[in-house]
Amino acid sequence: MLWWLLACRPQGDICLGSRSSPFVPVEEEEVRATEADLVWEAADGGSMAASESCPQPPCVELVGPGEMSAFVELNREVDSRIRAWLWAEGTSRLELRKENSAGEFETIAGWDIPEGDSELDRSFSIDQPGGRTTLVARTEGRLRLDEPTLSSSTWAAVEGEGVEKLRLGFLIHAERQNSFLKEEASFQRKAVILEDLAELLHGVGQRLTVQVDDSFLEAATRWDPGWFKRMRAMGVGWSVHLHAGGSEESFTEVLDASLAAFDTAGLHVTDLNGGFDGSLWSTAPDRGILSLTAYKEASTQARLDYVSTQPWRPPEGSSSRDEFAKDDPESPLIYLPGAPTREEDPTRLAPFWGRVLSQALSQAKPGRVNTWYLLLHVNDFGPLPVEDFDIWLESGAWEEEKGQLSIALEESFAPYQDRLIPSVPTEMSRDYLAWEESCSTR
Repeated sequence: MLWWLLACRPQGDICLGSRSSPFVPVEEEEVRATEADLVWEAADGGSMAASESCPQPPCVELVGPGEMSAFVELNREVDSRIRAWLWAEGTSRLELRKENSAGEFETIAGWDIPEGDSELDRSFSIDQPGGRTTLVARTEGRLRLDEPTLSSSTWAAVEGEGVEKLRLGFLIHAERQNSFLKEEASFQRKAVILEDLAELLHGVGQRLTVQVDDSFLEAATRWDPGWFKRMRAMGVGWSVHLHAGGSEESFTEVLDASLAAFDTAGLHVTDLNGGFDGSLWSTAPDRGILSLTAYKEASTQARLDYVSTQPWRPPEGSSSRDEFAKDDPESPLIYLPGAPTREEDPTRLAPFWGRVLSQALSQAKPGRVNTWYLLLHVNDFGPLPVEDFDIWLESGAWEEEKGQLSIALEESFAPYQDRLIPSVPTEMSRDYLAWEESCSTR
């Protein structure tokens, strides 16, 4: 007992008097996502012209009416920024367009350009992963762009000297789809990726937590019941992922359907996440839910924007980020902290994880349960059109990507390997309950 009492007394403080985690702002650095030498092509009637004031790239001039465009590679970790020196004659506009699942380009941000000389310096966000992005310039008269650049903020790597362990997990979710039960291809599009990622992480000593609802679980039982056994063999964790609102009754109905599907599959689940108002949580503890993960404010979908590694108990009914960050020992649910943002480009996952881990480990405290997880989305992997999935698998592109990702993961985690404990939310919440119990007996 003495060992437990000392272990839960951080830096000499009574542990129940120091429950809450410190909330430390994310350290960021600006990364140039695109160099100024964009490759522009004229389209829709416009022509690109050279002049004494704009003789060569990175300066480019469009004579309209018409448009020109250039593909860009954007880092989608946090907000991005566009900068350019402009001169316009006539109605002119810059737009960012992103390719959707149908291969069409949709405008996601736009800026009207005033006539004469001006400077553009604006931030923007890309909310959904996948697809190519293009920068489009349009004018009815004449438009000149000089030194156009796009940049974005990312987590910075920090130096740490601690030795405390961090319980690390990887969370990935699949949204509800009615087509899972109707079309095996729709189910397999997600199931193959989930299983392959679990295998990939298992191979480097890490563990995946799958966040799904009854629509996916019932489809797995129908189309591939052996999928559960294979996932369990790799130490996969489970979590309920749902979006529900309105009344407590409607929330409870959706939650009960998912919990029943987990029971039918013989899976133990105690963690809940998704998009729902905090006022609806009160029904969850009565159904065996112990923890919440991957918080998003229901009204804005904003995540927590700081680093925190020690779990806490958000006040019951809290529906804003400020309320949620307060610790209430009497609240029935534990919040397990993890990454408040995620990288959406698979080619940048591994270096991003390394930078995030450096900041999380810098906040791990002695005598505490320190948790962290990195977020994934199943749609980040593979082609967006479902009908292209089999062709993509047969091409060998996924096997090549997994091999590269495995190597990158090993390299990213190597500096921190002795401080990482592979874990899943069920185990994280269990460890936190043990910590609370040992503290309460002091």
